[in-house]
Amino acid sequence: MKGKINAITNILFYIGLGLFFLFHIVPVLMNIFFSVIDYGKKIRFLGLQHYILLFKDKLFITAFSNNIIFFLLAIPLMILVAYPLARILSSCGFSFRWIKLPFLIPILVPSAAITHVWSILFGEENFIGKYIFHLSGWKAQWQDILPLLILFIWKNCGYHILIFMIGFMLIPSEIYEASAIDGASKRQQEFYITLPLMTGPFFISILFTFIQQLKIGRELLLLYGEVPKESLYLLPYYFREEFFNMNIGRMSSAAVIFSIPILLAFFTLYKFISRKEN
Repeated sequence: MKGKINAITNILFYIGLGLFFLFHIVPVLMNIFFSVIDYGKKIRFLGLQHYILLFKDKLFITAFSNNIIFFLLAIPLMILVAYPLARILSSCGFSFRWIKLPFLIPILVPSAAITHVWSILFGEENFIGKYIFHLSGWKAQWQDILPLLILFIWKNCGYHILIFMIGFMLIPSEIYEASAIDGASKRQQEFYITLPLMTGPFFISILFTFIQQLKIGRELLLLYGEVPKESLYLLPYYFREEFFNMNIGRMSSAAVIFSIPILLAFFTLYKFISRKEN
């Protein structure tokens, strides 16, 4: 019986490994392949020509820089909102199943309904947009991107609250009890016990933020239309235009260029977290 279970487990493992290779590794390799060829009636090897042309493309530079700015703003704001809420809910003793649904409701609401409400609240002719986000003293880029940041955080905050709450649950209570006996205050426990042990959930939260900010194409299109301001021209707009123009090589090379600094940043962060845990 045990031998049959092990055989089934091995079969499922290799099936999962094959599916991962088919749906993740193969598309990445194909993306790299299309970025160095001319995809037409005849396939021609172009080397780095697509990459060179991209760095001369003003639209790509604008979309790339705006996406990096949005990502760097979204990470600290998401953590500053999700972490305290998760800490409060955990310390108050709320049941995990009762708080899960309210924070996941924004994820379930259709994007069209969310963006319609958001355009009513933050449009230029409405109170919030007219008197708060469009003050003459504000820089144009901040007043344009802030409503999108608020929408992004409101819609995806539930994921991160659950991630942090699970992290709090995995910390052994004996550590807090021992530190309390030694005279540690609540503030000292937070800074010297909780935060160092939450490096894993922080890493997952940053990873989720990166994945989610690449999936805001629908909200962008519904909220700002097909021709946005320059400060709101993100990579989903660029990929959409290149797709309609059938510039497969340009799209693939843009994806590779955007992936390299992100992968390097995550590898550095992962090594730092692993070193701290060891």
